[in-house]
Amino acid sequence: MFKLSIILAAYNVEQYIDEAIESYLDQEKDWSQLIIVNDGSTDSTKCKIEKYITAKNNIVILNKINGGLSSARNYGIEYALDNSEYISFFDGDDILTNDYLSSFFSSVSKSDADIIEFNLQRFNNLGLQSKVKVCCVSQEEQITENIFSTIVSNYKWHSCARFYKSKLFYNLRFSLGRRYEDMLLTPHLYLQSKKIFGLNKELYLYRTNENSITKTAKLSDIDDVSYGYNILKDKIETSKLRRILYLRVIKHYFSILLNIPKRGEVKLAQEKIAVSLNLNIIFLRCIYFIYEVVFKLKKFKG
Repeated sequence: MFKLSIILAAYNVEQYIDEAIESYLDQEKDWSQLIIVNDGSTDSTKCKIEKYITAKNNIVILNKINGGLSSARNYGIEYALDNSEYISFFDGDDILTNDYLSSFFSSVSKSDADIIEFNLQRFNNLGLQSKVKVCCVSQEEQITENIFSTIVSNYKWHSCARFYKSKLFYNLRFSLGRRYEDMLLTPHLYLQSKKIFGLNKELYLYRTNENSITKTAKLSDIDDVSYGYNILKDKIETSKLRRILYLRVIKHYFSILLNIPKRGEVKLAQEKIAVSLNLNIIFLRCIYFIYEVVFKLKKFKG
């Protein structure tokens, strides 16, 4: 039984995969394993991965037909579920910090938490960028309505910014065929949890690029967020928490609108949002106009 299995989803990342795997090997432990899911790569990704597979390290490669990020992660979960106490996620173009494993071990030595949170550090080819504060607690906490309200308000659902007890995945998986897969799963893992622990430090280097879904929004993204919102809303019992979720989802919708390239699709997207949130379309367009102006002013000043 491994203490931690890291599921690395890889698809056509030949220029990054060496650095990703080596960031694990530099700190590899006997109690950890790296499960690399090659999601039908058509470049040299598979060949590069295979050179790291030896009897001396706990690295496994699983090859599958291309099915997308959610499909690759689910494939890795199936492999890890019965031989790992905890699971974490790793994308093939990102990097683990050199204290990723030691920080994990230190945390589980102190706490039996179902989810261990940590922060992210954005970076690109030019260097480090902004940090993403995922942690909502600084110690072990029971999941209460107030704690979950803080987590929802923070709205940082990045799957790669947490260690999860594997038992949380017995009945939960990433949604197939939809974008924003983290938002569709992560809050439900919290709802399955009793205790969380916060590591208020950056343990994961998250590569930013112009092809990310936040930069290449689609009209269908509104449907995906609406799908996730409605499922989560139905699991929330209190009006206070529903209100927090409602306001955060409005902001999420607006961030999508800002990045939809076709102006005609923006109007269609606004109509979809109005239906999802039960808002008057004219009112919605007015508040979005204000949001857009404020966003552009901040960007200009920044």
